[in-house]
Amino acid sequence: MRTTLSWLIAAALLFSAPSAFAQTDPESGSSSSSWGGSTPDDPEAGSQTSSGNPFVEPSAPEEPEAPPGQRPAAAPEAAPAAAPAAPAEHDHLFAVGKIGLTFFGVDSVRLTPNAPLAPGAPSGTLTDVSDPATVSTPVVGVRYWFSESLGIDLGLGFGFFTREDVNNLLPGGGAQYDGLDGVFALRFQAGLPISLKTYQHFNFLLIPELGFSYGQGTAFSAMSADQDVDFQNIGFDFNARVGGEIQFGFWGLPNLALQATVGLGFQYRQTTAADSRDPGDPFAVDLETTEVSLQTTANDIFNGTIRVLYYF
Repeated sequence: MRTTLSWLIAAALLFSAPSAFAQTDPESGSSSSSWGGSTPDDPEAGSQTSSGNPFVEPSAPEEPEAPPGQRPAAAPEAAPAAAPAAPAEHDHLFAVGKIGLTFFGVDSVRLTPNAPLAPGAPSGTLTDVSDPATVSTPVVGVRYWFSESLGIDLGLGFGFFTREDVNNLLPGGGAQYDGLDGVFALRFQAGLPISLKTYQHFNFLLIPELGFSYGQGTAFSAMSADQDVDFQNIGFDFNARVGGEIQFGFWGLPNLALQATVGLGFQYRQTTAADSRDPGDPFAVDLETTEVSLQTTANDIFNGTIRVLYYF
């Protein structure tokens, strides 16, 4: 009897031992065994058991994954650095590759030689140079810039006129007619503008120039056709100008420019005058004069010292 009771008590203690050693977590309500076992609810304990070392530091927690259908938030990008300010373009760039219209000035072509045409000719008549025949040739043209530093100027001008003089005070009531007929002149001019220094609205220039002029005409006589005098003038000149061109970009008009220059140059002129009378005639006309001069252009406003240009 006593032996049977002892076996029952031992069996009861054996079955109640595991539950007696289990502990309950007061915060989570889960229980764990003091024998080192882990429950499925404790992942950290399971990792410690699988590694075999309870003192290994746990791994860093992983970032939470975005909910399905939603892209994870991107990290904010750094603001790009501000680009350096572009340098202001000067007005001269507007003229490069464009054509500029301009007025080169007025050239005067003298047809009569710088000498009396006939010895003892009456003053004020066509056979005396005190009343020289000149032709004005206004020259217009263009300027074209190949690059910022080099351009070209081209100009052309024409002039012509006819004049008739009538003397109604001849003895006996007659009239005498003379004058100039077929007077014509042209002027061609070319230049090579070189930009030495450019600012935002100003361009410092050096301009070598070459010019050619030609003129002809006839002074007809009231006496006879063989006394008609034919004139001819041929001229060359070379100038070098220095100055500046200002463009009105500060007024919103970079295509409008004003140029002012001074210069120095050589001028060559050859003038001839001849009629059809016999060379042995004491009153025959056969003259030729040649002039070479050094001239300035600082005070000659109408010969290109000041020019207006319009680029388009």
